[in-house]
Amino acid sequence: MTSQKVMLIALMLAACGCTYMELRAGGPHLGSPYPTRRVWAVLPMRNESGSQFADGLKMADRLAAEIDSIPNMDAIPVNRVLAALAAMKLREVSNTSQALGLMKALGVDGLVAGTITAYEPYDPPAMGLALELYADADVEKSDFANLSPLTTAATGETVDLKLEAWQLKQPVSRVSAHLAASEPAIRVELKNYAGGRGVEYGLQSDWRRYRINMNLFSDFAAHAMMGRLLHAEALRIAELKLTEKTPSP
Repeated sequence: MTSQKVMLIALMLAACGCTYMELRAGGPHLGSPYPTRRVWAVLPMRNESGSQFADGLKMADRLAAEIDSIPNMDAIPVNRVLAALAAMKLREVSNTSQALGLMKALGVDGLVAGTITAYEPYDPPAMGLALELYADADVEKSDFANLSPLTTAATGETVDLKLEAWQLKQPVSRVSAHLAASEPAIRVELKNYAGGRGVEYGLQSDWRRYRINMNLFSDFAAHAMMGRLLHAEALRIAELKLTEKTPSP
């Protein structure tokens, strides 16, 4: 990507208000990069951390709660996602066809899937997460094109369905990070998040509660990863708009 293109994308992000982080009372809050309201679903996270204490279902609940806190975005309850999986006779989503079929069954605009890659609950805590977003590649559309075969076919057939060009671009965004409180940059991020979320606003000890309590640190991890995912989406949308505005040679 050329420096000129990077500059144009930065200008478009500023012009369209594609901010994913807002500083308000009570610490940083996430913002939506989309022009219209979006409804997402979150799959239970796969646990590949090697720790039996990492709970993928609870992490999905935390991510869903984070989405619900974003203006102009909503998340359906994770229990509804589990019920839809059971109705489709799936234990998990393992390919693009199943992901898009589940999105259609739930009537959502996006599906977040992911993995817990590390889980260290002792002070200083650390958590590794990798997230993927399945969504309509065209952000201006409010519905999904040509998805009916995914829901009318038998569940076993969805694996072998021929995907169209836009469907092959799934997932549309991927992010991953190892969030270790021992790292200076993550510690600053944790302090910013924890500030104002304690008993007294601005109390310096607030962030230490999030460092020594793994449940609170997991809340921070959900917030941090959702921020990264929305930032990736903001960049993708800006690139799409830049491509539309750039005349063909």
